[in-house]
Amino acid sequence: MAITRIGLIALSDDVKQDEAVTRFGNFSNECKKDGNTYILSSKASKCKTLTDVPGSQPWSVVYEITFANEEDMEYYQTKDPVYQELMKQAAEGKATGFIAVSAEF
Repeated sequence: MAITRIGLIALSDDVKQDEAVTRFGNFSNECKKDGNTYILSSKASKCKTLTDVPGSQPWSVVYEITFANEEDMEYYQTKDPVYQELMKQAAEGKATGFIAVSAEF
């Protein structure tokens, strides 16, 4: 069964938000495993927070990435160089916060 990863990112700058939307939206084409694409679909958008209790972050970008299985999601999380570079940038302060969850729908 396919597994979906959904994330929220807090970016204060409009340019950084646009970059994140483009980057996450292209993951299904950019990310490779053994030379082949492995992400079934990826999309992202700027978003508006409607409810956030206790109000932890100013979430501004939402993304959804769908994988064929948990193994592919694990590869993305731990080994994919495109994702690793993104996490490096986040650690350098591009994002003030991020959260990701996974679910099978």
